[in-house]
Amino acid sequence: MRGLVGLVLGMATALVATGCGDDGIDRNPGGGSGGTGASSTGGTAGTSAGGTGGTGGSVTPPPPPDSCAPPIDEVDVSSPDAVVGTGASCTEAELDAALSGGGIIVFDCGTSATIVVTSPKVITQTTVIYGGGEITLSGGDATRIFLIDSDADLTVQNITLADARVSGPRGDGPGPDNSGAAVYRHGSSALHVINSTFRDNHASPAGADIGGGAIYSYGGDTVIVGSTFDGNTASGGGAI
Repeated sequence: MRGLVGLVLGMATALVATGCGDDGIDRNPGGGSGGTGASSTGGTAGTSAGGTGGTGGSVTPPPPPDSCAPPIDEVDVSSPDAVVGTGASCTEAELDAALSGGGIIVFDCGTSATIVVTSPKVITQTTVIYGGGEITLSGGDATRIFLIDSDADLTVQNITLADARVSGPRGDGPGPDNSGAAVYRHGSSALHVINSTFRDNHASPAGADIGGGAIYSYGGDTVIVGSTFDGNTASGGGAI
């Protein structure tokens, strides 16, 4: 599932999306009907005692647009606030240090890399995480990756979030123990997902209303563009 993706979980959540505009087709192409009487007009050939009707005009409609305009643009990450990695490797400790300051975070691992996290990363400041299409953050099939329970916004861009898991009981309904394995967000903040992949993330199968194998998002705005969800599971809403 690729492109603009979104599913609202919770009455207070607003999903921002966009649609295509006019398809550009002229609904009234060509000339009029065939001529009659002593004169003739454009259109299909017409006949009369006065002459022969002209040939109708035609308009070739332009092709429809290739895609809809995205509701958000990629974040400019050319001036990052923190860089994870030494140019040769990247560690969870370096990721933790970068997240503590928020802002724009990029990676310099020397090559494509997977960073396995051993505990959820709690977002307390507005943060942009940019993976450059080479970074995977993995929950190691044991833990959540990101938790947002504040007014801090989170953007994940060109990155893969994989193998996250939460397995708590249903209890009183969806919550951080059982929903949103890769990302759990509850509050008035915004979550933006841009050109990213969510793969093999699993929320609890504990029962009704438990959802979001990849993302559980309640309140605020959630915008997802150009992203792929594959192999995520939950009792409800395997992806979102």
